[in-house]
Amino acid sequence: LCIAVFAVVPQKECTPERMEADFRANHQNIEMLIRVTRSWLPDSTGFSVEYSKHGKLTDWGVSSKQEVNFQGVEIGSQKEQEKELRKIGLSLERLDSVRLALQKMGYRGLSVSRGGTVSDYTEIVYGVTGNKEFDYRIYDKPLTDSLAYELNRHYSLVVYNRYVVFSCVESIDYDSPFPGKYAYLQKHTLSK
Repeated sequence: LCIAVFAVVPQKECTPERMEADFRANHQNIEMLIRVTRSWLPDSTGFSVEYSKHGKLTDWGVSSKQEVNFQGVEIGSQKEQEKELRKIGLSLERLDSVRLALQKMGYRGLSVSRGGTVSDYTEIVYGVTGNKEFDYRIYDKPLTDSLAYELNRHYSLVVYNRYVVFSCVESIDYDSPFPGKYAYLQKHTLSK
């Protein structure tokens, strides 16, 4: 007789405090992942990749002048996939190293955005809870005071410092507030 007991541990609601603690713990690894990934891509190329909890490719995208036909590592021959990825400085091996780095830190995805001062940032998918996705946005250039103020006014964003913004986006309600945002900002402002 074999009895199996399965316990489902619900993921706690994500807060700016938890994101800050996790960001501090993984800061060097995040910076290295961003630096390496950006060094592979041509200057005008944006790139995003997302994985399931189990490391399976779930989403992928490229913004580039170069047309890339990548179907995911499961579809098509590896030779064809490799050829397509090389057009933008990537390879199956490089994609796998991004996956492993994200998995090691417990993150789900990475997105390199390019297209002007405000939109030049790399987003790390910190986690997903229900309809909410929590992300780190790491900007290439420091945010101005006025831009930091504007970003903090947005319901789903918390400015951590001049380079890092925490994001909480709910897929069904884009105006839903970031859990714990106002208490965090008040405490964060007082501690400066």
